[in-house]
Amino acid sequence: MPLLRTLVVIACLTIGLPFARAQDGAPDTSAVDAAAWGPYVRLVERSWQLGDGYRVSWQWLSPGQELREQWINPHDGKVVQTNVIRPGDTPGRLQLTSSLLGMNLQWQGRVASADEVVWAREGMVKLPYRLRFAGAGQVLYEGVKLKDEQVTDVKYTHVMKPMEGSTPASSAALPLVAAASAASSAATSPSARPSTVAVAAKVEEAIVEPTLSPADQAARNFGSLTRFNGIRLVGDDDMLEVQVLAPDTLAIQFFGPDGKRWNRYLVKARVDGSGKLDLLETAIAKNSRPDASLGSDDTLYVESQDGWFSGWRYAYAFMASGNSIRAVKTVEFMNGLRIALNDGASITRTTYRPLTQERVVQAMETSRQNAENERIAAENRRRAQAEREATWNAALQGFSQGMAQAQADQYYAQQQQDAFLAETAAQAQATAARAQRQRDEDARRAQELIAASRSQVAAAPTPTSISSAATPPSSAAPTASATASGTADKAAADAERRRQAELAEQQRKRDADAKKLADEQARQRQQREWQQSLQQARNSLQLRAATCLGGSGRYYVIGPKTSVKGCATVHYEARCTGTPQGAGVQGSQYNYIGGSCMGVGDAIAIPGSPLSCPVEQVIVRVTGVTGC
Repeated sequence: MPLLRTLVVIACLTIGLPFARAQDGAPDTSAVDAAAWGPYVRLVERSWQLGDGYRVSWQWLSPGQELREQWINPHDGKVVQTNVIRPGDTPGRLQLTSSLLGMNLQWQGRVASADEVVWAREGMVKLPYRLRFAGAGQVLYEGVKLKDEQVTDVKYTHVMKPMEGSTPASSAALPLVAAASAASSAATSPSARPSTVAVAAKVEEAIVEPTLSPADQAARNFGSLTRFNGIRLVGDDDMLEVQVLAPDTLAIQFFGPDGKRWNRYLVKARVDGSGKLDLLETAIAKNSRPDASLGSDDTLYVESQDGWFSGWRYAYAFMASGNSIRAVKTVEFMNGLRIALNDGASITRTTYRPLTQERVVQAMETSRQNAENERIAAENRRRAQAEREATWNAALQGFSQGMAQAQADQYYAQQQQDAFLAETAAQAQATAARAQRQRDEDARRAQELIAASRSQVAAAPTPTSISSAATPPSSAAPTASATASGTADKAAADAERRRQAELAEQQRKRDADAKKLADEQARQRQQREWQQSLQQARNSLQLRAATCLGGSGRYYVIGPKTSVKGCATVHYEARCTGTPQGAGVQGSQYNYIGGSCMGVGDAIAIPGSPLSCPVEQVIVRVTGVTGC
């Protein structure tokens, strides 16, 4: 009896402790300003399912001051991201700090109303989204476009559904109070001894863990799929076999309809007894976020993603159903929060049934048809590659021809410039020679004029007047000679000044003509260089198509900037493999500075995208580069 009483006390304390913790840990929400927190007041202390993806929960760390937001993997319960939300610097503003990639990324939020909050990341890549209550009490998580903090477009929408059994913290303590009261009365009432014995029995059963057989242990780890161990089943175009390699290791082996192995998923249960699974082997996206888990309905989930922050996610769900296994394969492009970035996932559902002759024959026929389709697709890809190589070779050839023509034009222009400079130098030399000859001729004529004037003065008769007889002849002759010499010198100086003025005017006209010719040649040379740079950019610029984070699956033009100096407009054509050249989507980008998804160039959306083929099969061809 003392042992029984001890067990009863332990059971009662065990039942009572959660109530005590719930009472002690219940947050005081009286300080929460509903207008400052918007829709979070109604979301807090509950768990919500984001579409068919991750769960999201909100809990107060400090009511009205700090709110924790957690993103949880629904398969294994792992917390993949934790955000902390705090009030902003001004009323109606919130600030979110994210643990994504350990980078402490910051989002700024605007509380638009009690039902709506809009978020945008700080930095060049905004990644805006909106959380709001819609009609009929729906909670929507939406990727949006913003302009001046106002929502202008909705790119994608996920409905958030409340999880079953998830209740606000204020009401979560009520069942615990009732349970604690019932346990207390059962412990003190004499008539409750049979139930007390049952409690003690359950405690004793929990203490002694029965030893399981290998088959039972495998079934505990991997569910009802283990009953198909070693049984091969056939699907639409392949076969599947569940292989229990050990109580803690299971393989899903795929075969072709001819019996050849081609893919395998290898799953192992953890030795710590947590019930969690590890995906050790997969042929799709190896070693990139592998994950495996066993659902509550015995569905085995395996998935992997080919990029840590964003990339294609490949997921399988295997579930036993009667004498068959249903497999659902999902392929979609996702970001680091496991939120789909494209407009829809590719989902394939296959039921693997017991082998019969008719089913195997049908699978072989379907497999051959799929192989033929793949052959045609491979041929189309090969042709597209050959076409790209031909286009590239043509571009290189055009580039080489353009460079040769540019060199020839440059050589011809240099020859013209050299000839012009030689001619200008010759003209200058001839002009200088003529000027020197003219100066020599003027000096000679001046000397002759002076000599003639002196001889005339010397030959003139001397007057014999009475008045002049008293004057010495030598005093009058020098005066007349000096007067004649001064007149001749003045005439020669005037002539020299006129000649120098004429020479200066002629030189000025020649200089003006030479400058005008040089300016025209420089303008023509710059025009040729500009046209050559545009042609070179058209021949050498390589563009491709890609999807961008937050682009809702639209295709964007990606490429480097050109070497063109100044404003240039790039014209391009985007088409799928197999579409004739010239029949694709035509587009252009004014003042092209490069195409990029990360803010180091223009985000150039291809008109009408996504096209009818995957983005990796899109050919982007530069059709022209022109000035703005």
